[in-house]
Amino acid sequence: MLHLLLAETAIEIAPSKYRGHPSVLNNAKKYGNPGRILDMALHHSFMKNLKDNDKRGRPDILHQFLLTSLTSILNKQNQLRIYIHTYHKEIFEINPIMRPPKDFMRYKGLMYKLLNEKDITTDKSASHRKNLNQNDPLDDSTLIRNIRLPLQGFVKKIDPSKILRFTSKGIQYPRDEIFSFMKENPEQNILVIVGGFQSGGYSQEIMGLEAEDISIYPEGLETNTVLNHIIINFERAIGI
Repeated sequence: MLHLLLAETAIEIAPSKYRGHPSVLNNAKKYGNPGRILDMALHHSFMKNLKDNDKRGRPDILHQFLLTSLTSILNKQNQLRIYIHTYHKEIFEINPIMRPPKDFMRYKGLMYKLLNEKDITTDKSASHRKNLNQNDPLDDSTLIRNIRLPLQGFVKKIDPSKILRFTSKGIQYPRDEIFSFMKENPEQNILVIVGGFQSGGYSQEIMGLEAEDISIYPEGLETNTVLNHIIINFERAIGI
């Protein structure tokens, strides 16, 4: 089983200090709540004043991550669990049966609701969903939930046999050998960490985990490029 954590994801509501800023008010008037999600494309005029501004305001990274991972063969085979770790250290679990909105503004509206309410539920019965599996970790009415654990507690709960942290500064492996160890025991739980931000390195919180640093290319890559290689090579390693 692959447990995939998008770390320090650049998704948040515009900081309270700037919610009265013209760029936030104008975009909220134009787009509604999606305009309140911090976005470098919309709020660049004040984002230069934010701490770690090079790691924030990129909701598109998570959007692409969800679309790619949730529609993968690995997920359809019930061999993938997906988690979001945010810049503000919240951790959310994604139900494998969730169908993320393909429209970017609808997705941002969903993220606004999630960040306010901390869980996303639905009244619709899951009995008609093609991907429903009796082994799904969340009940059929919960699409996203806040785990409400610190990072170390989250890792302890998963209890992975190995943690791989992807970074350009890690040990470089041939892409088709990253998960070669899975062939010996395809049933083991593996936690893979990928950065959910546009530039810079992991925080001390993420680097504090006992993990093996892995690189698949000597230079930085887009999150979705790394994700595609992870999923495809994990599928091959476990024979699906």
